[in-house]
Amino acid sequence: MNDLFPSTIEDVYEKGIERIVFFYRMSIANGKGKLYVAFSGGKDSVAIYGLCRSAASKLGIDIFDMCEFHYHITCVDPPELVQFI
Repeated sequence: MNDLFPSTIEDVYEKGIERIVFFYRMSIANGKGKLYVAFSGGKDSVAIYGLCRSAASKLGIDIFDMCEFHYHITCVDPPELVQFI
């Protein structure tokens, strides 16, 4: 896998997991604790949630021991989205 330009979706997926694991370990090493993850309920947030879940599984820990997910109420989100979150 080329670190600069991943060639397949699997390479992109693995690189994402590697980065989350790296930043989690760096956060713990620097005494910062869990990763702060903004969650909007959109497709990108759901994808990041999936990557975080895979990274936590790779480390053998629970996702909520690794990450804090935060949603900021905007008052313009449809009720279905808020219910999903």
